[in-house]
Amino acid sequence: MTRDELRKELKTGVKLEDIFEFTEGQDCLIYKGKFLPGIIGDDICYISDLSLVDIQVNKSIVKSYEIDSVMGRCYTTNDFIKECNGHENIAEDLFNYVDWQTPDINDFMEGYDDKEQFFKEYRFPMDDLFVTEEMKDLLSRVADLAAQASDEVYDDDDDNGTYGILSLCDQLYEKINRYLERDSDD
Repeated sequence: MTRDELRKELKTGVKLEDIFEFTEGQDCLIYKGKFLPGIIGDDICYISDLSLVDIQVNKSIVKSYEIDSVMGRCYTTNDFIKECNGHENIAEDLFNYVDWQTPDINDFMEGYDDKEQFFKEYRFPMDDLFVTEEMKDLLSRVADLAAQASDEVYDDDDDNGTYGILSLCDQLYEKINRYLERDSDD
């Protein structure tokens, strides 16, 4: 069931317990379906603790603000994947980890005391998990601007002038390209 479908059902007075099979989470009721990436990744697979927002699963919910509160606690497989910056295997582990809370990769990562353990398990550096495609695109644009500056700005042969700045631009360009090439090799 998608969020839109759930919203329509709730507006007609259907109770949450008639739609989902809730189970015990950590001192609360949660819904935990199946983690299903792909076409049905927009179906709700997890509903976090509704008691935190005073929602009861055995009563009709018809007020807009209550329905909005429920919707804000519903998560899809795609939400988990997005939270993990596209890493499906980590998203599934995060899904298995949550038992009442909002899915948060930072909470999950607290379980990894050392970066080597994470690398052995997932085969890439832990820090790379937090670098999104948008961030990589931004770094690429910065590298392009640094290269453009090196080509177009007057070099005054002064370490404290444009020469010093252009040297930094060259270093920045090289460092970003090495980083992005390393990332594409993984």
